Amino acid sequence: MVSVKQMRMKWLKRVAFACVVLFGLFCAVAYPYYSGKVDYFFLNPHIDIEVNGVVVPGEVLVGRFVALATRRDKGKQHSYLLLFAGDVDPGGNEGVALDCESWIAPRLPVLVETHHYPPCGEFSAKKCKGYPFKSDRRFKTAANDVIGFRTDKW
Repeated sequence: MVSVKQMRMKWLKRVAFACVVLFGLFCAVAYPYYSGKVDYFFLNPHIDIEVNGVVVPGEVLVGRFVALATRRDKGKQHSYLLLFAGDVDPGGNEGVALDCESWIAPRLPVLVETHHYPPCGEFSAKKCKGYPFKSDRRFKTAANDVIGFRTDKW
């Protein structure tokens, strides 16, 4: 027969183990973020992507100072890394959109950003394929498409 004291001890051990595991998971996610080694993009379902004034399928993943916009209209799938400058330069530019070229963002609600991932910033910066955008967050691509965003919650 099992005593009440033994049942309590067994329950306390399980709770303590669960707390240790949760703390370990929290540290594994939080430490890299706060140390600056990684950042996280989160899906913002309230943002629609417009191409030449028409809403197209796609999604926008938002980070601390960057966003990753992916248009998914048939035959024209493409991703752009939006870098926000934090200020406005004399030309009125608020940031720059880097072309991710052949890389397309996966369809995930959370994406990890490191120094080398997503790859758009690394190779696009070398080739200078950046498209400046102003406070309306619209930019013109090399194919002369005007890409913008329709939202009330950025």
